[in-house]
Amino acid sequence: MVVTFNPRESLFLNMRLLSAETNRIILIDNGSTGQSMDVIELAQTIPQLELIRLPENQGLATALNMGIKAAIQQGFEWIATFDQDSAVTPNYFKGLLRAFESCPNTELVASISPRYMDEVSGTVTSFATRCHADTYCFVKASRTSGTLYRASIFGKVGFFRDDFFIDCIDVEYFLRCRAAGFYALEAPHVRLVHNLGQTASHRLWFLDRTVTVTHHSCLRRYYMTRNRITVYRRYVSFDPLWVWNDLLGTLKQMVKIVLFEDLVLCKLLATFQGLIDGILGKAGPKHRAGKSNRACT
Repeated sequence: MVVTFNPRESLFLNMRLLSAETNRIILIDNGSTGQSMDVIELAQTIPQLELIRLPENQGLATALNMGIKAAIQQGFEWIATFDQDSAVTPNYFKGLLRAFESCPNTELVASISPRYMDEVSGTVTSFATRCHADTYCFVKASRTSGTLYRASIFGKVGFFRDDFFIDCIDVEYFLRCRAAGFYALEAPHVRLVHNLGQTASHRLWFLDRTVTVTHHSCLRRYYMTRNRITVYRRYVSFDPLWVWNDLLGTLKQMVKIVLFEDLVLCKLLATFQGLIDGILGKAGPKHRAGKSNRACT
């Protein structure tokens, strides 16, 4: 299941790669406009693909939930979620399920994620906390894109949070599943080629190292901060170590924004507004944050 919003031409190739690994693709288009509709039309020529169009951008979480519910209604036992800029590698699902089958407590496994290879730098990111015989690893949280979810888990812990709109949807769901007693796995030999946005690398000569920045927009910085504060407030008592480590990572991102990104003042102000709104418990799309939203299980 794939969510799109004004996708690039690479979407068609990504869908071709995905169609070679599965017999069903549900594509939820989140209100794309303009020339990107030509890309959507081209993707629709793939026989395995079912297109569901939304009239406007209702947020990543809502689109994901819509696709998941459609897949559940069609009787699928496993549901994979993908971003439009993600490309699977050969034997992708076989690799994920191999990791699942290697785990002795399969009845408690909620999800299996790959390791992520950055499309630009080739850097591979793993979220593993501990691994077993190089066949499967446990993770505290991972990314939504590329993750394979057991369909029954949504009936037990609920769906993604619609009121988050876009960012931190993944980490909140992983924490929620773990808080309910389920495991999240990572398949160490499976790769998903992933694009995190306008990434760029910068050399820190005084530290003899290279850092990567994402150049996310001011609006994304707002959502990232607001939703993270919401996650911290809810799960700090469940996993304080994860919250602490994630907070440190977020602070490092802020330093990189100041040193290397453009629109620094805009992004800092958006981050501050997200911090305040997160503390106040506001949610939903930014233009109507704080208004009544559907409760999350």
